[in-house]
Amino acid sequence: MSLGDEREMWDRLSALLRMLSDGRWHDTVALSQSTGLPENLTLDLVEFLSRFNLVEFDRRLKRVRAVEEFADLLKRGV
Repeated sequence: MSLGDEREMWDRLSALLRMLSDGRWHDTVALSQSTGLPENLTLDLVEFLSRFNLVEFDRRLKRVRAVEEFADLLKRGV
């Protein structure tokens, strides 16, 4: 992965976190499309954040939202 590719991936990850910072429910497919991240990578990231209780992930409806404390942190730092 080149430096440009790495930068692009970080930009996409930052975009995902900015979207989650509102604390509202987001469809994972829509998040993937909005950020340009592959859907499988978006789901992996959501699963990772869920394991640490940073987001609520509704697997059945494929939607996610940041828990209040994490959303507040994202608003301050992203």
